[in-house]
Amino acid sequence: VQKIKSIFPDEQAKSIQMRINAGQLPADHWVNDPVVGGGRIIGEACHFVDLAMFLAGAPITSVSANAMAASGLDNTVIINLAFKNGSVASISYFSNGSKKLPKEQIEVFCGGTVAQIDDFNTLTIYKEKVKSIKFKGQDKGHKEEIKQFFKSITEGLPCPIPFNESYLSTLATFKVLQSIRENRKIIL
Repeated sequence: VQKIKSIFPDEQAKSIQMRINAGQLPADHWVNDPVVGGGRIIGEACHFVDLAMFLAGAPITSVSANAMAASGLDNTVIINLAFKNGSVASISYFSNGSKKLPKEQIEVFCGGTVAQIDDFNTLTIYKEKVKSIKFKGQDKGHKEEIKQFFKSITEGLPCPIPFNESYLSTLATFKVLQSIRENRKIIL
C-alpha cells in the first residue's frame, strides 16, 4: 500500500476498485450482533473505507451504498465514495462468495498507470512495462502500523494517522449504513 501511495500524487484524481471476498458467517455470529460486533460494515468494511481515503489522498465528500437484501444483515454491499480531489472509489464487500477465490484485490487507476494488490501477496504495476513484486507471506501492514504508533508515543511525535482522518473514515462508515437504509447518496 505504501508503494502505491508513493507512485501517485495526492492531488491527482484516482479511480480505486476494491473487491473483498469476505466469506459467509452464520447469522448468529458475534460480528453480526449489532451491540457486540456492530455488523461487518462497521467491523471490517470500515478498514477499506479508511484505506480508500488513504490511497485517494483526500477527504471523503460523499458516500452511497447498496446492500443485497437476501440475509437482512447488510454483509454483501457495494460502497461508492467520492473525494475532495476528484477521486472515486468502489468497495465491493461480498459475503456470498467461494472460499477458493482470494480474499482481497485492490486496484488504483491513475494517469495511465494501474497498481494492483492481489490478496496482499503480490503488487503489480502496469505502465509501459509490467512489474510484479511478490511479498514473503501476506503483509497488510499491521506490524508497521503498531510500530509507528508506539514510536509516536515514545518519541512524542504526532500520531501516524491524524485524528481528523480517523474521524472522517469512521463517519463515512456510519454513513454507509445510513445510505443503505435511506437508499440515497449522503454528502459529508
